[in-house]
Amino acid sequence: MIPSNQLKIGNWVNATYDEVDYRRVASILGLPEFAAEPIPLTSEILQKAGFKDLGNYFEGSKDFKFKDGVLFNRHFLAFNEFNESKISFVHQLQNLYFSLTGEELVLNL
Repeated sequence: MIPSNQLKIGNWVNATYDEVDYRRVASILGLPEFAAEPIPLTSEILQKAGFKDLGNYFEGSKDFKFKDGVLFNRHFLAFNEFNESKISFVHQLQNLYFSLTGEELVLNL
């Protein structure tokens, strides 16, 4: 289960609430805690998010590169390595991308 403070409106998750399956959190405001499971970040999902598979890393828009769970910019400054966490789930990539660019990461899941 993902703690609700890690989710923002628009995050993609696997969730069930009142026996309805949700793939995307349309709004988490006003909802009680519900069991949201993270969607593992795969090469297929990265490609659907606009990242190109270049063999040993993925290259995305805004000069971002993604390798081994770490997001880098064109100067190879690692944005999530400083806190020793790896990006393993879709919502983590969405949140970091939004924090860095002020734009939503477009996903076509």
